[in-house]
Amino acid sequence: PSYAKRGVVPPIIVVPELLRDLAVELDLTEAIEHLDRLGWLYMETEPFQVDLDEVTRFYSALTPQPAPPLADNPEKFEQQYVGTILYDDDILVINSKLIDKLLNLTTGSGYRTLQKKNWPAGGKTDVLKVIFGRVPQGDLLNADLKWPLKVVHYILARNILPRQESCTRVNITDASLLREVAQLHEIDTARLIMIHMISSQKHTSHSFPYPHLVKR
Repeated sequence: PSYAKRGVVPPIIVVPELLRDLAVELDLTEAIEHLDRLGWLYMETEPFQVDLDEVTRFYSALTPQPAPPLADNPEKFEQQYVGTILYDDDILVINSKLIDKLLNLTTGSGYRTLQKKNWPAGGKTDVLKVIFGRVPQGDLLNADLKWPLKVVHYILARNILPRQESCTRVNITDASLLREVAQLHEIDTARLIMIHMISSQKHTSHSFPYPHLVKR
């Protein structure tokens, strides 16, 4: 019953040509370079109709399948990046490779951890100095990020790890990913999407992310 009460988190439609036209005027060149390199610039470029019933059926049928446990931490949530759906007596496998194919992303290497409570290697201070240029006092907000990362964070919060709450706040996962972006490191976006999809499905109060991916 809880599935019927949940909405969707629609992605932002990115028009690369429009951004490029405004690149110099709005100082977007560095942000566009980041988004282009990550594959985030072309994830969804055309408007589409959302079928809430279709999205709801997809998530209600999605069954997480844990990957083989790692010897050092068999309970680590990030291992659960495969889901299955029973459809017309066939078992469809939903995994990062499929997401890679549908969204023209890459998977298999790069940063792939959703930090919920713990700051990554280097600690909080190091991460904040890279993305804010300083260590902010109080809440971590998009408005205080370095300009190119403000744009990247908005796409991150709407299309990569979409959430129903405000996109103006920067959480630990956001900050960790933004540091990887700023340092030009690889990010396993397809796998992060798979992890976030399963995590959102498990939380009965969360709106469903990636309706465009479900549609495809």
